[in-house]
Amino acid sequence: MEDIYNSTQAKSLPSYHGYAPDKIIKGKGCYLFDSHNNKYLDCGMALGSVSLGYAYERVDDFVINKIKEGVNFSRPSYLEEQLTILLQESLSFQFNAKFSKSSSMLLNVVPRISRYLTQKTHISYPFNGAYLGNTDWFFSKTKNSGGILNSIKEHTVTFEGGNIDSLIKLFDDYSQVLACIVMEPFREKKFDLSYYKILSDLCKKNNVLLIFDETISGFRFGKSFIQYDLGCSPDFTIIGKAMANGYALSAILGKPDTMKLIDAAVLKGDIYGFSNTHAGESIGLAAALKTLQIYKEKDVILYINKLGQKLMNIMNEAINNSELGGILHLTGQPTYFHISGKDFNITDKIRRDIIKFFYEKNILFKGTISISLSHTDSHIEQLGEVFLKYCNEFNFSKITTQ
Repeated sequence: MEDIYNSTQAKSLPSYHGYAPDKIIKGKGCYLFDSHNNKYLDCGMALGSVSLGYAYERVDDFVINKIKEGVNFSRPSYLEEQLTILLQESLSFQFNAKFSKSSSMLLNVVPRISRYLTQKTHISYPFNGAYLGNTDWFFSKTKNSGGILNSIKEHTVTFEGGNIDSLIKLFDDYSQVLACIVMEPFREKKFDLSYYKILSDLCKKNNVLLIFDETISGFRFGKSFIQYDLGCSPDFTIIGKAMANGYALSAILGKPDTMKLIDAAVLKGDIYGFSNTHAGESIGLAAALKTLQIYKEKDVILYINKLGQKLMNIMNEAINNSELGGILHLTGQPTYFHISGKDFNITDKIRRDIIKFFYEKNILFKGTISISLSHTDSHIEQLGEVFLKYCNEFNFSKITTQ
């Protein structure tokens, strides 16, 4: 499938097995419109980054007004201060923030800074975790490791997330050289709370910096950050996606003392910090400022969790009533979950089929459902009805043939 004009792998036509519009002309609410003016109910919401809805007027109008004041300056915009204060008011711990355009950029920089702060060499992450940005250290331990230097592979180690024995072995083997652990707190389900306590204790005892990537979980799974529910406070937290309603913005939040050490080292010329030309561009800052104000006014996190849980209940009932419990299942959280097979081979065989089924009903879907404020009960019922129809018409030959 040719897909020349595409820069994001997860949006590619092959990732939809060809069952997707060739290009999008506009979006509104939770709908997308293609070049033939076909209208699609969207399940993915721009890879989870659009949390309020496409072309959300209050956000866009605010951004447009700020654009007229200029978008990039020779000193930080006042919006950087305003957004930091708003974040601090909504969170229960003290931090300093640095902003950027993408989480991947921050995930590239923070391990390097961790090496400097700890004077150690190795990075570690859970091999059973999720995507941790377009970074060499992450891909060095995956099948996509082409072009990555062996020295990076040798200085990256993995462990099994959620497994206390695996975590303890990691520290037994690498504590003297381990600079940082980078991980999502969780995505599919929480680990036992004792795991997070042991994780935190081991990091503190061994001078290992703990970095939580809350790009997906932030402003979606529960409170502003899911780490509150876990009783585990990392040294750095990376956020993005939902907080700016699709505009490009991410941030790294660090404990004030640590961030001051970094700033001092930057001034001395020892390191290069979280810095790039467009990091403080006012467009994303303005979008996040208005988005989080709306979050507070409308209790968005509560709304999308209730709506997502309703859809998960409907879909689980459809799976059970169709006696497909041994074949299909849902994984993830109410605001961001997946429909998949019970194992990889089944998922691979039915993936194309289920994407095609939804697409023919004018629903853009490729396995993940991301709930936004623009989704309503009627949209949830529509998705539930289509999924029930798919389950009722399920052809078992799909999982027995090549």
